[in-house]
Amino acid sequence: MRTRPRLAAVTAALVGALLVVGGGPIRATVNPGYQYFAAHSDQTLDVAGESLNNGAAIIQWPINGKNNQRWVPLPYGNDYWILVNVNSKLVLDVAGASTQNGAPLIQWQWNGGLNQLWRIYPVTPDYSVFINAGSFKAMDVTGASTAPGAKVVQWDWNGGPNQLWRADAIG
Repeated sequence: MRTRPRLAAVTAALVGALLVVGGGPIRATVNPGYQYFAAHSDQTLDVAGESLNNGAAIIQWPINGKNNQRWVPLPYGNDYWILVNVNSKLVLDVAGASTQNGAPLIQWQWNGGLNQLWRIYPVTPDYSVFINAGSFKAMDVTGASTAPGAKVVQWDWNGGPNQLWRADAIG
């Protein structure tokens, strides 16, 4: 039987503790994270208002260097990743485990749901698409908006630049 890490284990990985993922131990290292930039707007994946709460919206926002724009990808197994926000220690999540186009992305405490797991597929040398394990839909800036604060949702993969993300390592 596959075991899933608990929130405490995921959080502990941020400080280099032993993380149990996919039934086996993985040695995590301290990682200041990545900032993810949308190809069409060059704005970052951001937790709105620097919120520490479950359910906070994920938006695009101009780079500001704050931890609500930093994410640590943790390997889950089978090429899936958990994206943990450095500021809140909550994970990137499709609200309500929806499989519908336009469902908002939020942050939520780790619960092991497929809506919290992501596959990252390189599309170009610089950009990747993030596909949710529960819906098989892409992380998408709604309406290809370039406005600061535009919501990040899930949508069928269409190859648009609002679905492509560049990872810039911090530090």
